[in-house]
Amino acid sequence: MALAGVLLGQITINRNDRWKARREDLHRWHEERLKLYLEILGAFEQYRQDLDDFIKFGLEKVDLDLEHAKPLFEMTNKTRLISTKEVHEAAVSVWAPCFTCLLAILSAVDDHFDSLDEDGRAGFAKLAEERPEEAFAFLDEVKSDYQEAMSKSIVLFSDAVRAELGVPGRTAPDEWQAPKLPVLRHLIRRKGKA
Repeated sequence: MALAGVLLGQITINRNDRWKARREDLHRWHEERLKLYLEILGAFEQYRQDLDDFIKFGLEKVDLDLEHAKPLFEMTNKTRLISTKEVHEAAVSVWAPCFTCLLAILSAVDDHFDSLDEDGRAGFAKLAEERPEEAFAFLDEVKSDYQEAMSKSIVLFSDAVRAELGVPGRTAPDEWQAPKLPVLRHLIRRKGKA
């Protein structure tokens, strides 16, 4: 009888230890992940501000180049290591439209500059120096093409982070959620009937 009591006690202790270990594993990376996610949000906001500043103030305030996408890209790669698949994919969906927008802006500036003759280039350079917002006004259209995708992606990223960290609620409207494949719904219904 005493042996049974000792065994039962040992089983209970082992079960509690495993439960504690699983719980600690679940929360072990919370602070690191939260810090990384906040850095991504900050880098995204800085990135958007740099794009706006470039269009408004030109090269005087922001020397826009491919290096502007690097911090966001590096943080996105870190999510692969310490995040769930959903958060990593959401981080990639934040970086992708930002990078393509940057490429489109740089390409538009190059195309615009290349389309000008010598006098036009000199005039553009002078206008860019004196009134950059007017000189780079053609970039507003390029940026607006990517604005919705960038805004949508950061909201979906925030929702993925909230879900991973166990924060209740969503911020994205239902229509922004990824559609479920109709084939999967059909298979699930079919499996349930069988």
